[in-house]
Amino acid sequence: MNTLSLNKLLDYLDYSDLRAVRKWCNKNDVFIIKHGKNEFVFETDFKIVWERPFINKLKATFGDDWKSVYQLHKDGNIPALDILHNIPDVKYKTYKPAAKGSENYKKKLEEYAKNKAA
Repeated sequence: MNTLSLNKLLDYLDYSDLRAVRKWCNKNDVFIIKHGKNEFVFETDFKIVWERPFINKLKATFGDDWKSVYQLHKDGNIPALDILHNIPDVKYKTYKPAAKGSENYKKKLEEYAKNKAA
């Protein structure tokens, strides 16, 4: 497993004090391992927490395909990402019945449900 020293995390997090790095790690549940005078974290633990907001955005945007889009970002495949972002979104209008009879039926059904529940 690859490790990152707390001194290296200073650069990633853009902090100037090791106490701030320790506090960030504790707040985000990144386990700090002490070995003699050295303190380090596992790189995978740090990357999971560091990239979580980006992954959540990808999940919200692309759904189940977020893994492939994440891999494209990781590989730096700019042409494929450009194609992905230029695909137009398909939006569907909600169904609205043209006849008023179905509207009346829906209202009666809702009233019946209210009376039945009470």
